[in-house]
Amino acid sequence: AQTARATHKEVDLRIEGEQMLLDTEVLDRLTEPLLHLLRNAVDHGIEPPGERERAGKPPHGTVRLSFQRDSRTVTVTCADDG
Repeated sequence: AQTARATHKEVDLRIEGEQMLLDTEVLDRLTEPLLHLLRNAVDHGIEPPGERERAGKPPHGTVRLSFQRDSRTVTVTCADDG
């Protein structure tokens, strides 16, 4: 939200797999990389509202963050619709 405000962009964040339980140590190690991914998705992936509308897109962008577990591996995917 802070990056969206700073860049004057409208962004919805969709999270999938948020109910997944993670070890505290793993979660602590993921926090900074996740914030970096989200900031980059908003800053570089989502266009300003006027530019999106001219391209035929809705004025607000969407960033999706999904978590999936396969045995002992957790996969994190971050995607934007920019």
